[in-house]
Amino acid sequence: MAQVSIVLVGHNSEPFLKSCLQSLYFQTFKNIELIFIDNNSHGNSTNLIKNLFPEAKIIKNKMNLGFGKGNNQGINIATGEYILTLNCDVELDKDFLLKLIEVFQRINHKQKIGMLTGKILRKDKKTIDSAGLILTKFRRFYDRGNNKLDKGQFNKEEDVFGPCAAAALYKRKMLEDIKTGQEYFDEDFFLFVEDR
Repeated sequence: MAQVSIVLVGHNSEPFLKSCLQSLYFQTFKNIELIFIDNNSHGNSTNLIKNLFPEAKIIKNKMNLGFGKGNNQGINIATGEYILTLNCDVELDKDFLLKLIEVFQRINHKQKIGMLTGKILRKDKKTIDSAGLILTKFRRFYDRGNNKLDKGQFNKEEDVFGPCAAAALYKRKMLEDIKTGQEYFDEDFFLFVEDR
């Protein structure tokens, strides 16, 4: 059984999928399984997956079912103790999984933590996309640091309300505790805010 199941949901993701897959291939943490949900893509996405990860599980949908439902499909067949949801255009640092697993193992016996994330930068590697989600007193969510220049301001461990699902590591037990029926992500949200 893999310790981390990585769920990639793609729809016509081929132009940026190769970089994402290479970042997974070179992870220092190796106990993974890859699950690719193909939301009716055109092109060669599944072949790219099979070339680097011949053992990957692939589900080919006949229509684009959206990000939430695609992730639910992947999580439902995952075997890992941890689930990483990952956007196809994200490139992970080589130690991303190793560092997050180490955090879970180091602090989980003291606190009940169900999800972690790292700092997500945009393609320019200078601008922050998300450093975790914050919930305001008005019950609105936002991504910490969004659109700000990265000056190291989110480089230490901190509590956040939750992770952005573009690169979020969830403890499987937590997901099982919160699911409704077969839904971990709310399928009423086709795309955007389904992770909140």
